[in-house]
Amino acid sequence: MSIVLSLSYLILYHAYHHNHFIVPLTATFMARGVGYAEDFPWQAEAALAALVFGGLSFKYVKEALTFEDSPISLESSSD
Repeated sequence: MSIVLSLSYLILYHAYHHNHFIVPLTATFMARGVGYAEDFPWQAEAALAALVFGGLSFKYVKEALTFEDSPISLESSSD
């Protein structure tokens, strides 16, 4: 697994909510091994993946716990 694959997962995760064209592009790069470096230590890649997962988990769990739904305003117009 290379650093490109780790970053690709992050890109794919965020691409779902933003730009959908990036998903096929990232998948193509992953399938062709663009940026793959066999001599890159897997421990560094695992640490990067853990940091990304931990950071995104914290962000979205915090967002979910602090979410407040705004009250619905029913304004009737009597014209």
